[in-house]
Amino acid sequence: MKITVFREDTSFEIDNIKNARELHDLYCRLGDKYTFVINGEKLERMGPIDDVGFFAGYTIQYFEKFFEEDNVCCLCGKTLTGYGNNPWPLKDVGKCCDKCNFEFVIPRRIAMFR
Repeated sequence: MKITVFREDTSFEIDNIKNARELHDLYCRLGDKYTFVINGEKLERMGPIDDVGFFAGYTIQYFEKFFEEDNVCCLCGKTLTGYGNNPWPLKDVGKCCDKCNFEFVIPRRIAMFR
């Protein structure tokens, strides 16, 4: 993942972020002063930290998408829309698209219990 942080007078790259929480925390500390570009996607400044210490902007769940290894269906190879589905029992890892979930995964699960 490539993270570039900049403002008018400086810019730097960050490469040691390990998960969505770390990225969210960094954004909460610097997001009102700097502009973030993550994997080519520019994040707009979303506002300051409120009275109880929560950043008025992106959630941890939003940042999780940058840590997904791939955003393709593990069964058909098409790009996922939304969060994807658990492909078990056809695969133990990955995510599958809605079409594969309805056509293959759910029928297999039902057949297992007949």
